[in-house]
Amino acid sequence: MDGNSRILIPVVEEKVHIVKRIVDDDRIFIQKRSETDTVQIDESLRTETVEIERIAKNTPLDHMPKVRIEGDTIVIPVVEEIIETKKSLLLKEEIHVRKKAEQKSESIRAEVRREVVDIERTPSQDPADDG
Repeated sequence: MDGNSRILIPVVEEKVHIVKRIVDDDRIFIQKRSETDTVQIDESLRTETVEIERIAKNTPLDHMPKVRIEGDTIVIPVVEEIIETKKSLLLKEEIHVRKKAEQKSESIRAEVRREVVDIERTPSQDPADDG
């Protein structure tokens, strides 16, 4: 090689060509179903009763009395007109109404539904996976 000689070095480049394909890897089966369970429910229940007491008054009045509330009692006046030399109101009776509350616990059996999902995965049987 003399001083004026040139050496050529080839430059090589590799290229890659990628081919993609869809492969079934696994299969998934999903099943949804409803199940019914019996559950115990404890619930507090409230009961109210009403007592009615009639109280004779026979009291003369000069005006019409109104319904009133005294504590837990509703007082309903019952009046009657009577004939005298003059007309006046006589409180014939009062009706007293009281509420009584009673609370008790009661156990109730009830059926409730819920949904359950089962998932099963199985590998595919693709012949391309064998080699």
